Amino acid sequence: MSLLQDDDDTLMPTAAVRKDFGDVSPMWIVRRLKDDSDFPAPLYIRGRRYWKRGELAEYKRLKAAGGAARSVARGVAAKAAAAL
Repeated sequence: MSLLQDDDDTLMPTAAVRKDFGDVSPMWIVRRLKDDSDFPAPLYIRGRRYWKRGELAEYKRLKAAGGAARSVARGVAAKAAAAL
């Protein structure tokens, strides 16, 4: 997989995530991971953090919509998992 692809599974390194959110500081990322349960968890590859582009796009959509959709999606996913 190439970092230059523009699909939902594209992995973005921390620097690209920071730029994508408006050149935020490294501490902004740390705070999101610590304090915002909706912020996607990174994948760790050789000690570096990468995020899936699609998960970050969904996070932005949720924040723009007020976060209500995420709570509904979690409830639906929990019910589906319980049914298995």
